[in-house]
Amino acid sequence: MPPPGPTHPAGESPPPRLTPADLLLFAEALRLTRRAQRVRGEPLEEVVRLVAGGGLVAHTDLPQRAALAANRAGARGARWFGWLNTCLTKSLTAGGLLATRRQVVLHVGFRPGSEASMVDGHAWLGVDGKEIQLSAPPDLGEKPYTGILEIPFDPQGGRT
Repeated sequence: MPPPGPTHPAGESPPPRLTPADLLLFAEALRLTRRAQRVRGEPLEEVVRLVAGGGLVAHTDLPQRAALAANRAGARGARWFGWLNTCLTKSLTAGGLLATRRQVVLHVGFRPGSEASMVDGHAWLGVDGKEIQLSAPPDLGEKPYTGILEIPFDPQGGRT
């Protein structure tokens, strides 16, 4: 008789267990995702300043961990509270998690849209000079977006 507990399809390993550090990082990501919701009514530079400064609990220097925490927090915030869960809010959250230990820049770009929309926008991070995509349309090519805005995250809260 198989042991009790969740079963996984053949060939798939169970998801990794969350550590206490992961839970603290998720809690901080959820707090930053809440702050990122201000993109609906405040200038983007001000929202970047809010998420970059003043981390309460946990931060990371690993972009993969920050991206995972930002994606989890965005999905839970959307489900539990009806928050925006976009490339912009996820990038803001992950950038806030990384800003105290890495050089982080928020990039915003646009490209011509499909027949349904006139323009298509996207946000992503630059972390120590490397681009990090937290969510992307499936048809990304070599350079589909023209970057029009770069805002550095300053953990001291000042303008750079």
